[in-house]
Amino acid sequence: MATGVTVKGARASAAQVANIRLLCQIAKQMGATAEQMAGALATMTQESTCVNLQGGDRDSAGLFQQRPSCGWGSYAQVTTPSYAIGKFLTPYLTYCKQGMSVLAASNKVQGSAYPSAPGQWLAESRRDVQVIMGSGDFGDVTTLGGGYSMDTSTRIVPYEFSRGSAGQKENSWDCIGRLATEVTWDRFMRGGVLWFVSETWLGRQTPRFAFAEGARGILSITHDADARRPAAEATVSAVADRWSVLPGDVVRVSSEGPADGLWLVHSTRRSIYDPTTEIDLKRPVPKKDEPANATQSTTTTVGGITTNRLGASQVSGGAAAGPELAQKIYNAAKFMSDMKLPYSIGARTLVAHPPSADCSSSCSWVLLAAGLPLPGGVKAGQWAPVSGQFESWGQAGMGRWVTVMCSAEHIWLRFTGVGPAWRFDTSPHGCGDPDGPRLRNCARDTAGFTTRHWPGL
Repeated sequence: MATGVTVKGARASAAQVANIRLLCQIAKQMGATAEQMAGALATMTQESTCVNLQGGDRDSAGLFQQRPSCGWGSYAQVTTPSYAIGKFLTPYLTYCKQGMSVLAASNKVQGSAYPSAPGQWLAESRRDVQVIMGSGDFGDVTTLGGGYSMDTSTRIVPYEFSRGSAGQKENSWDCIGRLATEVTWDRFMRGGVLWFVSETWLGRQTPRFAFAEGARGILSITHDADARRPAAEATVSAVADRWSVLPGDVVRVSSEGPADGLWLVHSTRRSIYDPTTEIDLKRPVPKKDEPANATQSTTTTVGGITTNRLGASQVSGGAAAGPELAQKIYNAAKFMSDMKLPYSIGARTLVAHPPSADCSSSCSWVLLAAGLPLPGGVKAGQWAPVSGQFESWGQAGMGRWVTVMCSAEHIWLRFTGVGPAWRFDTSPHGCGDPDGPRLRNCARDTAGFTTRHWPGL
């Protein structure tokens, strides 16, 4: 058990530590900062003393004293720690990203009669978060992966951008697309003109259209159905002669629950024989921070690569980083796919037989099982890295056989010339399959994802 964790000044019990650890783990996967974790923990401390209470005021229950009668979920759900935590964090982190302080965001979600009460536990919560996140105490080591040693070197990393990578040509359109991904801008053709603009700028434009199911000319609106976070992708099927939209247009979606709000038109598709237009939408996202100063030192995991960094063809252990290793990755993906695991963000420890998995834990499991190192030197038995950490893993660009497609929100594996499947992905996007880590035979749009590959793959 992590030592030094306290709740309201008293040493935390094993059950309290488990609940605090689960909160930190789920918050980390959702992209929370340490301060945001502390604000959520202070709220949980105030509401339940970090104990999964079976009752409370009126019909309140669980870690955050959520009321089934107020739409928080069933009694069984609000007394399930992973559900209660996710249900609180989803709106809480949204408010934090809008600029609210952690206490203001907490009160916005909870609507407490004593809005400042969690503040008295904030300093303690900051210490607890530091203990939990710094302890590395996220699970028992089990047999998984191995065979490739880890080595770490430190060098000065300047920010640089170039066309393609070693031995791989790249056309201007793809190069501009990668640059757009790096800075969170958009590139698209519109009326014969190339546009390269920030999504922040596009998001400030007046919406040209308002989409709602049932409106004249709108046939359907589909989007990600995960209620724990706002939808990030949507597809509108509309009658072409009534809804003629172009990439870069700003539209508003209504009456769709988590999909309500402003969207950017990413692409459109229409057959000359069909009056229906398929309109792909995505959420505008804020621009990324500028790259770190070129004089800043960073530690890079090199995983035993030979000294010829860009042309490395071997990884430690003697196995060629080529088609044989690519096949090992595919086989590991098939092994996990055959487990038919459900999608969940609540169990991300890298064990041999996980009860569930999300996008980053499933991809981490596959890469580790094939023997490749993970970001930050994460090993078997530890908490999986999040998807955004893979944006600096390996080398930039598409791999010959295996490519890691990653962003701050999602990660999946693209296979080329190895195995019959097109990708390994927790999202059924375009396939109609169930959620969860699966090999999938249908393609999906790669725009918005950073492409990374391991040297030699």
